[in-house]
Amino acid sequence: MTLPELDLEPAHARLKEFAEWTGTKPPETLVDDDGAPTNELLAYTRQQGLSLDWLFVGDVGCLVREVRRSRLENVAA
Repeated sequence: MTLPELDLEPAHARLKEFAEWTGTKPPETLVDDDGAPTNELLAYTRQQGLSLDWLFVGDVGCLVREVRRSRLENVAA
């Protein structure tokens, strides 16, 4: 099975914006030769709490769910 070619320009723009918001230095390369996220990108997203769904697809649903979950936990505490 061949995956469709992913347009990385929007992802690069989102990564640049995220780095500006957070004052961090993002990795330069998003995907390796196989089209998978680079180890550097995965480490950066883990360290910074950056959603791969938002980065690559622009999906904010996961962010909304996480903020909601966190706020509900704080209310219950």
